Amino acid sequence: MTPIEWCLSFLLGTIALALLRSSWQRNGSRNAILAFFHPNADAGGGGERVLWVSVKALATQHPNCKCVIYTRDVGLSADEILERVKVQFDITLSKEDVDFVWLKQWRWILAERYPTITLMGQSLGSLVPAYEALWKLRPDVFIDTTGFAFTLVLAKYGFGCRTIAYVHYPTVSKDMLRKVENRVADYSNSSTVTSSVMLSRVKLQYYRFFASLYSLAGSSVDHAMVNSTWTKNHIDSLWNIPQRTSLVYPPCNVGTLATTPLEGREPKVVSVAQFRPEKAHMLQVEAFALARRALQERGVITPKLRLVLIGGCRHEGDWKLVDDLKQRAIELAVVDNIDFIINAEYSRLLSHLKNGLIGLHTMTEEHFGIGIVEYMAAGLVAIAHDSGGPKTDIVIEHNGTMTGMFDLTYECD
Repeated sequence: MTPIEWCLSFLLGTIALALLRSSWQRNGSRNAILAFFHPNADAGGGGERVLWVSVKALATQHPNCKCVIYTRDVGLSADEILERVKVQFDITLSKEDVDFVWLKQWRWILAERYPTITLMGQSLGSLVPAYEALWKLRPDVFIDTTGFAFTLVLAKYGFGCRTIAYVHYPTVSKDMLRKVENRVADYSNSSTVTSSVMLSRVKLQYYRFFASLYSLAGSSVDHAMVNSTWTKNHIDSLWNIPQRTSLVYPPCNVGTLATTPLEGREPKVVSVAQFRPEKAHMLQVEAFALARRALQERGVITPKLRLVLIGGCRHEGDWKLVDDLKQRAIELAVVDNIDFIINAEYSRLLSHLKNGLIGLHTMTEEHFGIGIVEYMAAGLVAIAHDSGGPKTDIVIEHNGTMTGMFDLTYECD
């Protein structure tokens, strides 16, 4: 167990045990039930790594606690999910370590159900599977690891649970409000809105209203953990419970990668991120095409230069994004130089990290950036967007030099 994993286990266990002390005194039982609300537990992103490392740590350090995961019912068995965890994260768990409560109503949290007022729709929609989960099994401690803060209110005041939140990313932030106010277009603020003064004003008021509800919901939690300095600054501002908020960096698997030799590298740019719009894979494809063209104009032969996109797909929206990326690669005449590796086995991910040359991460205001840490551990030159967690916690000055590179656009030298 790495120091970060031990710290995560210690803090999560200590907080849970402290919250449970009064209930133990009442009922004399120490077989506490800790339930994680994580409908996408079968996915393969950084949030899932935090979930499964937490479960493994609790099973190891606090065997008297019973771990339960509320997750979507998509036809997978417990054995199949645990096998996927082994393959994708190299984490071994047995059915004795964790139980599952299968959620039939999980589709209420899907963004595509709410083409407008998406944040409000998903947040209110999350109460449906949360109610189903708590009705099927009321735990001693309810732990939200997916960012659905409204579920904390339901668990605490509707079912009498103690509550913990591990926050990867604030659902709404002052940065988002600022973009709407300044009419800046991005994945969460379409050009249709930015081109209209009236629509921008309406959306700004909607964001402000939602932010007030999000703040009320979050402030109810018994203890919050956040994954970066950037996230903590936002949560402290929104939830205003700094005395109940801890900074706990997510587990990064650097032990194996740190021993990787630097020799024998291939001319390969590696990107590790779930296929979601905010990860800005389209920017990576366009930047790669621009780089190849620039090198060719300078007389540099680039037939072996490749871009390797490694990530997980959760649902149809993610798969459509991959199709769009492939189509864009065809248009830019680089499709034969890009590898799309989806829901990869952990061993395959390691192979690319160990023989790649550059690690690319393009999300604006990334909350932390596990992949960037793994790039560095594997000896890749890390290139990240100049914002968020990478800027505050990862790509920093160390011994007089920077640990990686920043940029704000793809037109860098």
